Amino acid sequence: MKKSKAFAAIAAAALLLTGCATTGNSDTPSDKVDVLVPKGATALSLLNVYQDKHVKVNIVEGTDILTSEMAKEDSKFDIIIAPINLGAKMIEKGNDAYMLHSVLTWGNLYVVGSDGALTQDGEMAAFGENAVPQKVFENALDVNSITPKITYFNAVGDAQAEMLSGKANVALLAEPAATATIAKGKESGKDFKVLADLQKEYAAKNKTEHNGYPQAAIFVKKGRVKSAEYVIKKVEKFTSKTVKKNPDEIAKQVKKVGAKKLGVPNEKMAQNTWSKLNIHVVKAKDAKNDVKAFLKLFNIKFSDEMLSK
Repeated sequence: MKKSKAFAAIAAAALLLTGCATTGNSDTPSDKVDVLVPKGATALSLLNVYQDKHVKVNIVEGTDILTSEMAKEDSKFDIIIAPINLGAKMIEKGNDAYMLHSVLTWGNLYVVGSDGALTQDGEMAAFGENAVPQKVFENALDVNSITPKITYFNAVGDAQAEMLSGKANVALLAEPAATATIAKGKESGKDFKVLADLQKEYAAKNKTEHNGYPQAAIFVKKGRVKSAEYVIKKVEKFTSKTVKKNPDEIAKQVKKVGAKKLGVPNEKMAQNTWSKLNIHVVKAKDAKNDVKAFLKLFNIKFSDEMLSK
């Protein structure tokens, strides 16, 4: 009897110590989870983890840093969020320190202009030449039927400026720039609207299983899947449940983090355009057909070996 009580006491003590080591939650990582993410919709998707003491999020401009870090075997980042074609291409080339875990965003491209602009003479401003925007634009729409002359610019902001200055009467834009352009146009008496939702057009043409196309993806460092899933589960909960029950939480969190830091105009714009950003966490293994079809646009051959395990 005494031995039984002694054993019970030791077991209880062991459980207590284990609980302390994991801060009372077996899903809580024992060390910080480092995340690298580019500005924009992808940075917005992480709104509920910026204040998490177990997570450190690094927001960067552009894709150069994403590429260089994914090529490192000793990178400090546990999660890198990047265009799915960029990460998949690196894996295909043999840089497999990071593997594909989930698709995070499903497209935020829209053609904006006044009624009839696509069949009238003029200029169309676009961005993302030889990258995702051009590939999706040319796949989703019959570009040969578009009358305005299409000119590509370095960034979405440049295409937006062409539109607002009157040099272009239609533009290929990404959210939240598309909504901002429509709003700014109204201030000067211009009646701009969404002429084409490229996510819907792409999905209809390619008969996708999920709405839109796999745009940004979560790549996880080998050996860090368990810690990474702590972040991924939180992001999934926020994007699929929290914002649906309480949309105001978007603006609230953007204010805490900082709109400029996230790469959005302001808190209100982030909240108003949230649904058009198409942020939905879907494990890549559950979206293999859509991923395979999209990567084919970039001459990348998808295989199960690209998936995080």
